[in-house]
This record gives sequence, structure tokens and C-alpha cells, in this order.
Amino acid sequence: TAPLAWLSIAEHLFAESNLSGAIRAYQHVVDSQADEGTRHYAHFKLAWCSYNHADYHKALDVFVMLAQTAGDPLRREASKDAVRVYTEVGAPEDLHAWLAALLGDPGQIAAEGERGVASWRARGLEAEAQRAEASLRSAAPSPGALSAQHKGAASDALAAGRLADAVTALSR
Repeated sequence: TAPLAWLSIAEHLFAESNLSGAIRAYQHVVDSQADEGTRHYAHFKLAWCSYNHADYHKALDVFVMLAQTAGDPLRREASKDAVRVYTEVGAPEDLHAWLAALLGDPGQIAAEGERGVASWRARGLEAEAQRAEASLRSAAPSPGALSAQHKGAASDALAAGRLADAVTALSR
């Protein structure tokens, strides 16, 4: 059967909460000659099957893999879902370091960090949320250091004759 037919079957089974059947059908897609985007999507849904089976470590591994290899918009969704699953198994005090390794971008780290804190709070885990907030605060650069960093980037851009880049660096 063609990969898209297996995908259609898998989606139906997933919607019907037949996770074991959905897993088999999604795995057919992953193992097929389908295009990379289709295989990534099947991996994404397999991660949700793992999550729904409370196999959080497996789900997290797949979401992280997709956050690093899939194209947008699936990469963004996998990043968000990885944060959600991290709050099931990860240490709150390590949230910033984990996000930095996964995302790299300070803006994304801040946004996804807030999402992680909110996830712990939504489940009534206030102590974990506070430890995660402390992790994010302790790793945030001071306003003075950030200003110096932006000034340095602007100076480098000006020296290279890139006025627009200099303006962008100073406006952050």
C-alpha cells in the first residue's frame, strides 16, 4: 500500500484512539519510500502516540529529533511539543540549559521557557515552575551586558559597511 494510504489509515486510527493500530500504520509510513516531509510527519504522530502511552522519554527523543531535522512548520511544532514533554520528565532547574541546546536563539529560549513554566503551573506543580523560572532568570544576560553585546555587533556591522545590520543590532 502506498505511504499516503498508510498515513490516511494511521490518522483515522489515531482519531479513533486506536493507538496500537495507529503506531503500526505510522511505522509503515516511516519505513516507506515516502518523501522526507511525510516521514517526518509520521514520526511526529508516533511521538504523540508515545506521549499518549505515557512513554515520555521516547516522545521527547522524537520531538527533539524533529526540532533539529524537520522543516517549518513541523520543526516549530516539534520544538513546542518537546518543551511540553520535557516538563513531564526533565529537571526544572535544567530548563534553560536544555532549551539553549535545543533552540540556541535567546528569543526562542525565553518564549519556550515561559511555555515550560506555564505547563508546570497548569498541572499544579508550583515548586517546579519556580525552579524553572529561577533557571531562566539566572541564565539571562544582564541589561548592561546585553547592551554591550548589541553595541559590539553594531560596531562590527558598521566596520563591514552594513548600516542596516548595525541599526538592527542597536534596536534589539
